[in-house]
Amino acid sequence: MWRPPLAPGLLWQSWLLCWLLGLLAARWPGPALCAGLCVLVADSRLWRLPRLLVGCAVALLGCVTAQALLPAFPVPPVLEQLYEERTPPRHWPVLEARVSDVRTLPEQRLRISLTDLHLQQPDGQPPAHLPGNLAWTWEQAAVFPLPGQTVRLQRKLLPVDTQRNFGLTDWGFWWHSHGTGWRIWSRGTDGQPAVDGAPSPFARQRLELIRKFLAVLLPGRDDLLPPAAASPSGLTAAAPPQLPAAAPSTPSAAPVPQGKAILLALLFGERFLLETSTVKAFNAGNLSHSLALSGQHLLVAGLAGMLLVWLAARMHPGLYLWRPRTVLIPLAACPAALGYLWLGNAPPSLLRAAGMLLLLATAMALAHLRCMPLPQTLRERLPSSGLDVLCCTLLCITVISPLSVFDTGLQLSALCVSVICCATPLMGQLLRRIPRTSPGQRLLRSLASILLVSFFIQLALLPLSLLLFNNSGLWFLLNVFWLPVLGTLVLPGAFLGLGLSLCGLGPAAALVLDVVALPCQWLVDGLLFLQTQGWLSVPPILRPHWTALPAMACLFLALALRAGRPGLPPAGKRLLICGLLLACVGPALRLHHSLVPRLELSVPDVGQARAVLLR
Repeated sequence: MWRPPLAPGLLWQSWLLCWLLGLLAARWPGPALCAGLCVLVADSRLWRLPRLLVGCAVALLGCVTAQALLPAFPVPPVLEQLYEERTPPRHWPVLEARVSDVRTLPEQRLRISLTDLHLQQPDGQPPAHLPGNLAWTWEQAAVFPLPGQTVRLQRKLLPVDTQRNFGLTDWGFWWHSHGTGWRIWSRGTDGQPAVDGAPSPFARQRLELIRKFLAVLLPGRDDLLPPAAASPSGLTAAAPPQLPAAAPSTPSAAPVPQGKAILLALLFGERFLLETSTVKAFNAGNLSHSLALSGQHLLVAGLAGMLLVWLAARMHPGLYLWRPRTVLIPLAACPAALGYLWLGNAPPSLLRAAGMLLLLATAMALAHLRCMPLPQTLRERLPSSGLDVLCCTLLCITVISPLSVFDTGLQLSALCVSVICCATPLMGQLLRRIPRTSPGQRLLRSLASILLVSFFIQLALLPLSLLLFNNSGLWFLLNVFWLPVLGTLVLPGAFLGLGLSLCGLGPAAALVLDVVALPCQWLVDGLLFLQTQGWLSVPPILRPHWTALPAMACLFLALALRAGRPGLPPAGKRLLICGLLLACVGPALRLHHSLVPRLELSVPDVGQARAVLLR
């Protein structure tokens, strides 16, 4: 199929880039300024003084907004005194807080976000208020807290930015951008945790749904998920309810089949039953993105919308005379997408995908208005391509929550979608050599398209993957074998099993889930075998300089602009020159740094020990 060449972006999209780079400049001013100069060089429309001033003003507004919203977490005097006295955790004052969010981690761990933090003071003093939120990692949790409940705990509070290594990813800042300034770790009943209060009804219903699904997926394994915390009446702050001594859940003797644990992660985003070896194997095989809830999971919502439209058209054939099918299906898929946002606990990648679907459906519905036709100029400005919808979604998300631009999940999700949209003309040019006259050729074309998409994503995001995760992703070829099975068999079958279990058809649901869990188990076994043989291990690669990020973006955009055109357009030539220059800047700076004689003493954070590096 012929694909039109990549069209230049609209002017407001260049201003959107200025807004996003302005937000990022609050943390990384040098890289943001460099990327802004690349945008200025590529878009000749910004060379006019009024438009340039608008772009600078938007970038300045973004920088000021992010600086104003980034929280500061000074250590209160009560904590400074406890740190100076080196108070053991069992003698710390009781922390009282409210649960705002609960996420599950591999190896049956919970990560609980707490807000409204108060430390109880001795001698009848009023509780000391702590700024920001707290991240509580709870291993072998005694109960499953839910948002809205109150937690009392006696453990040592630590700042999230105590583990910092220069040159590596600053995850302390990542927590700060999410409003979290403190962290706590506990196991079982350590710290005498107490959970009470009425939880959010939506969170309670979601947990009940997960329990019903687990009862069908793993019958007889009620000990896998901690029980929900009861909400006793008549509680007082002086005598908080303590958890029973037998409450801590211990890992079951029988291991959980990882194929079925993957189904729980795919449907609900809950990685509670995954093992560390499984997660590491997925990361080494460059398949961890398939476990993240994203647009691929919303394809099931699209199938539900297609089925709903088909049933409505069977009952009322004149429906297609009212609106075309291409408009009705996205509109019908929106309720299912919103329901899946609740089911998946709304991670940033799924929020981006749902936002794109809602904006696309809205734009298509407005373009086909008949009772109130839109003017031609307004109709032309409606989102008409994947990049337009992505830009509108990012604009809405960052205006509502500007600090979400620092979320790694949202960054990777948006970059993957932008790479796919930019590489579509190039893939169409490469795939036109494969005809579509037979089913075998169509299957080969589909597999080749998956391979090209994976290759382009891995190529464009290679510097970022190395900087964030030190993962080169050399095994992206496995996506060709896993993604078709995931999209055509595993995900629809998992949703079908969930629907059958809700309808009371337990045996049928168990049969369906057992069948779709087989490919997941085969994949895990294959990845573990490759990892045991050492084939998934990659040689250590030097972490790139930050200039490699804008360099790769410029080179990839130049390649995308070349597809479908007889020659490289002027914007592509300018991007090519910028990319080549930036690709040489990083090695030159590192060479200069290594040639200058100096004596460096570094004290890296290695966890529970201390290390000193003299260079």
